[in-house]
Amino acid sequence: MSDTEATSGGCAATPPEELRKEFMSYLTPKSEREWWAMNEIERLQHELAQAKEDMAQWKFRFEECESDWEKAIKDLTQIKEQ
Repeated sequence: MSDTEATSGGCAATPPEELRKEFMSYLTPKSEREWWAMNEIERLQHELAQAKEDMAQWKFRFEECESDWEKAIKDLTQIKEQ
């Protein structure tokens, strides 16, 4: 018996992507809890995407500052050597 079958009571389990697709579909009937969960998942996915965007911006800014610092240190070292 495979791991997939063992975790699903002996039947082949539905692949996670298929379950996600079915669960997140507006066409699939849902209970109030499932609607809430679906909306919460969508909200969290949006929040995560925004956080990734923000992180990319901060990383870009950090790299710019780091480059500026390296240039400033190099300039100061050259001035000290003169």
